Amino acid sequence: MSGKIVFPPDPEVRQNAGKTYVDNMKVMLAKPYHVGGEKLVLTKKVITENSIEQPPIGWWASPKFDGIRGVWNGKQFVSRASAAGAAKVYSYVPDFFQAFMPPGVALDGEIFCGNGNFQDTSRLSTVTPGSKKYSKEDIDQLWTNVKYMVFDSPSCPGTFEERAEFCKCIIDKICKDVEGCPLVWAPQTLIESEEQLSGIYSKIVKDGGEGVMLRAPGTPYLEKRTNLLLKIKVNEDAEAVVKGYA
Repeated sequence: MSGKIVFPPDPEVRQNAGKTYVDNMKVMLAKPYHVGGEKLVLTKKVITENSIEQPPIGWWASPKFDGIRGVWNGKQFVSRASAAGAAKVYSYVPDFFQAFMPPGVALDGEIFCGNGNFQDTSRLSTVTPGSKKYSKEDIDQLWTNVKYMVFDSPSCPGTFEERAEFCKCIIDKICKDVEGCPLVWAPQTLIESEEQLSGIYSKIVKDGGEGVMLRAPGTPYLEKRTNLLLKIKVNEDAEAVVKGYA
């Protein structure tokens, strides 16, 4: 697969026990929308500096997918860093899947096999041909059910809306006339009321999804956990959401 690593711009790559890690890759991470059963209230400073309203009004809502976070760094897929260790390059991704990815462009998204199939998704970052009795054909077959749900581009400057348009243009170009293209833009809805958010949340949960992500409009991609990106998860926040919208 041709292409150049563009995120991070100067990757610190190391090998350990046959695996490849990127020590300095950080992604934009969400904070909870509800804390202790109460909705997050941003400070006046944050509101003023970013020219936004208190969430969720004017924010972008998208599904929280039941998958594994993955970054396409322009050349390969990398799982995000966690408390357990550094970001790790996927051990094996079929050529047919990587062929849909844009070389030299970084995308942030979710490796997704459908709601309720988290276990199938979670093993994809480590399994390699010949390991755990998987052949190349076996693993390639697993990847035929995978979608890469894109929701941002860390290598594209500008506001979230500008990055979204950039991503959608790339995806439209790559997937034109391709049935079942694995590269998919995550749907985004501009929230006008709490009732609208409640309806979106309820539908996602009913369909087996994990919850909702909220993104502040007009904001940059930040390589850290930030309150400009919020999450409403079923297992953490369902009770608070029900109370808030009853």
